[in-house]
Amino acid sequence: MKVIFNDNQVVQLIKAHPEDVLFCYDLIRENMDKYNPSPKPYEEYGSEFVPDDVYVIYENEEKVGFVEFQEKTDAWHLWDMQLISSLQGKGLGSVLLGFVEDEIGQKGGKRIILNVYKTNPAVRLYEKNGYKVFEEKGDRYAMSKDLIRIEEKNNFVYLDEHGILGSNFYFKKGLDMGMTNEELDSVGLRDDRVMVHKDLVEPLKKAQQLFAELGYDLYIKEGYRSKELYELVNQKMIEKLGEEAKNKILNMVDMPHSTGRSVDVALYKNGEHIKLHDIQDGVDSYFIDFYKGKNDFFQDMQQKIISIMTECGFELGRKGEYFHYNFGG
Repeated sequence: MKVIFNDNQVVQLIKAHPEDVLFCYDLIRENMDKYNPSPKPYEEYGSEFVPDDVYVIYENEEKVGFVEFQEKTDAWHLWDMQLISSLQGKGLGSVLLGFVEDEIGQKGGKRIILNVYKTNPAVRLYEKNGYKVFEEKGDRYAMSKDLIRIEEKNNFVYLDEHGILGSNFYFKKGLDMGMTNEELDSVGLRDDRVMVHKDLVEPLKKAQQLFAELGYDLYIKEGYRSKELYELVNQKMIEKLGEEAKNKILNMVDMPHSTGRSVDVALYKNGEHIKLHDIQDGVDSYFIDFYKGKNDFFQDMQQKIISIMTECGFELGRKGEYFHYNFGG
């Protein structure tokens, strides 16, 4: 398989042959002796080498690296990923992780585990690509990542490809909540496009039409949200709002957005965002009937949204926020 990185550089990944064992061992020694000055002997490494678990990386027919991963009873394990020094720091590592994750996903894998020395700069690479430390083992971290299985990935679509307006709330507002660009990048949030399960497209198009008949444009301000992003949001909300207020609005039990079957909606008219609650009223204003007897416009508009979304097969979320809907059809 060929992969492209750094704009136009190309490498090829080919299943290893038994004779590749010496190249792999020498590259490990070259890259890792500074972290582990007492590696296992070549004879021991060679006896454990399984070519079917290894892809050798070639550039211009020269061996430049390898990746090794294997299925075990608890998860898939990424045993090793090594590159020659001239190819390090050029973006190839993230591309290779994507290749490994796709290969494992195609085999039905749900989780990847790896070990990395704490002082190895590769820790940052793994964090950037969504891996989290779940255990410390002396001078190493044990890291893991839960995968969206390949069949699930194929069921996700971007709403802008179907003519539905929207943007990713946390890509736009994350910095206001204290998230750094590095943190957003580490949970895979790299643009403001909205992704949802494909089953939501037609119901949302129906809702879009019904809102248009009332003179409004439906706008989806959030769709799919990874579990890693949920955890980051949870942390930042506690810091900004406190535990009690956070618990009112963030569902960390079900994590509904992680299914791709939940959306948060807003309305626009003539390009202007329609105000549907007053921020001065705090998080309580997010919930249905807060404005009953207080503000007829907000109450009426929230009820219109609930009516149209339920007509299109959506259900109000368990927290009761007027803008959050789950699709179970």
